[in-house]
Amino acid sequence: MITSESIDKVSAALVEFQSRLPKITRTKKVRVQPKDTTRRPYDFWYAPFDEIIEISRPILTELGLAVLQSVELPNIRNRVLHSSGQFIETLTPIVVPEKPTSQTMGAAISYSCRYGYNTVLGIVADEDDDGNVADGNDVELLATKPQNKQPQRPPAKATRGVDSIKQIDQVASGDTADGLLSEIITMQTLGRLEAWGDKNADLIKKLPAKEQDAIRSEYKRKKSEFESIAA
Repeated sequence: MITSESIDKVSAALVEFQSRLPKITRTKKVRVQPKDTTRRPYDFWYAPFDEIIEISRPILTELGLAVLQSVELPNIRNRVLHSSGQFIETLTPIVVPEKPTSQTMGAAISYSCRYGYNTVLGIVADEDDDGNVADGNDVELLATKPQNKQPQRPPAKATRGVDSIKQIDQVASGDTADGLLSEIITMQTLGRLEAWGDKNADLIKKLPAKEQDAIRSEYKRKKSEFESIAA
């Protein structure tokens, strides 16, 4: 584990995050046929990454936390960043098949991103190992439960004065930019990334120039990453 020189603030925020995080319901059931034909098929439940993100991100944002992930073969780098600048960072290995295809490579990266995100935040969302596509196993979706519901957020308190205006401005710029960057990092396919870009184009244009540049740079990097995998 890699950390900033001091971690008192990021540690306190993580403790608060784990106390607020509701139980993550495992909503997807799949059947796995191992590529080793001597092994019997088995079933397990797990929570999809997008549902984990939807539940956890609002709590992280309220506590001044963001999770940044980057692909740095042969690992995924997972950094929990606090608004103070303090951070905690871990590495998650990407298990690459012997003869990778664009599908199996993408599955391996997606699995490592989800596993790394859950691990660095202390989230339990699996019943069993679900890196099966990356391992070359056949996976069949059997059932879907109702999705996790995002916890209700308390109504915002009315604020007044110059200090309050500064706080509102900060939420509208820096916090928004951090959230958008985190969303880019967690994209799992080129199609989703491009759809995300179309959806958020107007919002990005309203941010300060420096933050626009950072978001567009990360978007370009992520897009190149997908294109290199598909090549």
